[in-house]
Amino acid sequence: MFLNTGDIVLFNNRNLLGFFQRFLTKYFLKHKSHITHTAIMYDDTFIAEADWFLRLYPLKRYNLDNVAILRFKKPYEFTEEKKEKLKKEFNKIVGEPYDFINLLTAFFFIVFRKKIKISSKERFICSELVYKLLVNLTDEQKKEFLKCAGQQYCYPYHFANLKDLDFIEVVYQGKNFRW
Repeated sequence: MFLNTGDIVLFNNRNLLGFFQRFLTKYFLKHKSHITHTAIMYDDTFIAEADWFLRLYPLKRYNLDNVAILRFKKPYEFTEEKKEKLKKEFNKIVGEPYDFINLLTAFFFIVFRKKIKISSKERFICSELVYKLLVNLTDEQKKEFLKCAGQQYCYPYHFANLKDLDFIEVVYQGKNFRW
């Protein structure tokens, strides 16, 4: 499988946190997405990811049976210049801590339907990191991206709708991946 810088990686995590996310989105939001985590390809072998910290992980670390990969179609694909810009943007924030407070605000939104945003610009959850690194999109395309995602904040389950955008294509879907 050939992967490119800027490809969006969607996960169906089978761990306890993934179960908790699926439970909340299914029973409180009535959303049936199984997507629990997002990341973005840094290059063809490393994934830029937010977990405890923002960092790079080798692709071989993951079970690709539980993954789907989205890519931008022409003319929205990552050019060499945009790939370098993505790497430069990530390198500025690598090592920053994960935004656990934002997870609490997501929980609050899911359970009580109240939108609050208490996070800093220097900290990200996984889906915010991906959104920040979409340097190939214009501001107007980012608005369409968020509109498709469903709101002004991006959480992992919102990425299920992206496969329907006309400038996105699914280039890989693992045998156990569920939208």
